[in-house]
Amino acid sequence: KSSLSRRVSGSVPQSTVTPAPDIAARIAREQARVMQARLRDDAREDFRAGFAWPAQGRISGVYGSQRILNGTPKDPHYGLDIAAATGTPALAPAAGIVSFAAPDLYLTGGTVVIDHGHGLSSTFIHLSRVEVRVGERVAQGQRFGAVPVFRVVVTLFGFAQVLMTFSPNATVMLTAQLLSGIAGAA
Repeated sequence: KSSLSRRVSGSVPQSTVTPAPDIAARIAREQARVMQARLRDDAREDFRAGFAWPAQGRISGVYGSQRILNGTPKDPHYGLDIAAATGTPALAPAAGIVSFAAPDLYLTGGTVVIDHGHGLSSTFIHLSRVEVRVGERVAQGQRFGAVPVFRVVVTLFGFAQVLMTFSPNATVMLTAQLLSGIAGAA
């Protein structure tokens, strides 16, 4: 259980915290599409060049923290929030292929998934603009969208798959590379 919590009250529409059945069904369909995009697993090794920050800004939310929305405990936060000004470019943290791109999902708004090879992907949500298409190859640092009013949420969702598919030594090396690449870009 996470010792960190993030309490958000009043600013989250109650219809988002406890959606009506038809909206909940839409959310489930959309999230299934995103999860399907994360299943991509090919032999590319774009991740080996390391990762850079996708946007500059203050860290405003951390991975694993307990979210409490309008008093309702929700799932842990599976992202890292970067607070940035509206319109700030969202940049690919590593080269890859866009496996999902949608401008307006119900919960996550503009959403992009970039696959970096071997099941490792970066997912970006709450984008104000999506500027790529599925199948498009992006280079590290290439603009793929824009940050909304307060944040871009960056999550390396595919990391769990990498942990299962690589040997322990390769996992340690990859973890060190990810952390040093991201830390070096800060």
